[in-house]
Amino acid sequence: MRRERLNREDLEATLGSDSGCDQRGTERRRQRAFTLAEVMMASGIAVFVLASLMVSFLAISNSFDATGAYADMGNQSRNTLDIMSRDIRNAGHLTNWTSTNLQFTNLDGGVLSYVYQPNGVLTYTNGSTGNSGVLLSNCTSLTFSLFQRTPTNGPMCFYTSSNAASAKGIRMSFTCMKTNYQGVTSSEASESATIVMRN
Repeated sequence: MRRERLNREDLEATLGSDSGCDQRGTERRRQRAFTLAEVMMASGIAVFVLASLMVSFLAISNSFDATGAYADMGNQSRNTLDIMSRDIRNAGHLTNWTSTNLQFTNLDGGVLSYVYQPNGVLTYTNGSTGNSGVLLSNCTSLTFSLFQRTPTNGPMCFYTSSNAASAKGIRMSFTCMKTNYQGVTSSEASESATIVMRN
């Protein structure tokens, strides 16, 4: 009790007789706001952190987009080559071809055709199974080449064929691309495969 009275007396002596005003001044000093320099510094740091987060987000987003595009193109290419290999090996014979079109006659007389459109789409129609549709899209180039039955001296190499009757192998080369959400080419894949006809 005596210690509290001494502390109160010391406080009043320190604050002076007009202790109410001095206490309000002390409170004002304790509740003082940030200075302009402190606000500017904090704002600058916040902007820098947010900008870094945005750049990181965009980089990660572009990376995921490119990875997804490569996966889509890989699936599309694999599906195309699977369908073409199966149908061409079961076809009767090649009846007509250009560098962008193939036409076969199936063993039952139905027509099997592959047509590369100018808009970058490869379509197919199989008259025997009734299947048709788009095999490839977003292609920038596609070419078909024919090879004879006679091999050259090199391994797995064949002479080129100039007509459908002498053709035994078909080489298909194509390039497809994908664009990201900004319309910029994010992925491009080139494929080449050779399909040997059985009949």
